[in-house]
Amino acid sequence: MTFAAEFKKPFKEQVDFFLGKLNIAVKDWLDLTAAYNDYAFYVTGAMQADLVNDLRDAVQTAIVDGKDIRWFKENFDRIVADHGWGATNPKFNDPNYRDWRARIIFQTNSAVSFSAGRYAQLTDPSLMNDGNVWVYKHSDFVSHPRRLHLSWNNTVKPVGDPWMLAHWGPKGWGCRCYVIVVTRETAQAAHYKFGQPEGEGQTYQYTNRKTGEVSTLPVGVDPGWNYTPGRTLAERGQDLAQSKRAEWPPEISRAFDALLRSKGLPA
Repeated sequence: MTFAAEFKKPFKEQVDFFLGKLNIAVKDWLDLTAAYNDYAFYVTGAMQADLVNDLRDAVQTAIVDGKDIRWFKENFDRIVADHGWGATNPKFNDPNYRDWRARIIFQTNSAVSFSAGRYAQLTDPSLMNDGNVWVYKHSDFVSHPRRLHLSWNNTVKPVGDPWMLAHWGPKGWGCRCYVIVVTRETAQAAHYKFGQPEGEGQTYQYTNRKTGEVSTLPVGVDPGWNYTPGRTLAERGQDLAQSKRAEWPPEISRAFDALLRSKGLPA
């Protein structure tokens, strides 16, 4: 089944992932990157609570009800007009910019929620056995494929494999790569790639322009996308909060504490 077909039929794990997010106002996407996206809904530059809430409602309706990009763009234009976003950010008066922002918001949230939902499904204990394998899939619906991602299409790894977790899509803006599970026999019959994927074990360094922090990322993974959607929510939320809370603006820290408490976890 293709990504597009899956997206038109939202599934419970995908919806649950998105419904569990907390609205947060973020001025710069570097304020809240990587795995923290498992917990937060935000649109860069949307600083008013009612604006963030309306954007959240539009994205949520698109995901839960399977609305298309045309529907979302119409609602995005309305929200921009209702909140006078063009007055505080003149770029929104340009239809081309507004179209681009709407598409990024729509595609990113749909792709990440889809991926997180798939992670919840594919890591079910009933599927985590030696008879099954994970297969990396490159979406046919991407207008400008990343060459490296395209080379990974049909790559096979054992379930739970570290490489697949590190490259579990999306791995950048506009990326729609995803993972499926099949039996080992099915993968062999389909002549999927059991060998080493291109670039495996290779890394590069990225310097955060805001903090100066230098990170080592796997090749093919864009800055800010070095996490497995859904995995952090299941395994590492409190550890992340403790290690990074001092770096966050106060409003983000307070909102994150509230989110942890809402999930029955100590803040």
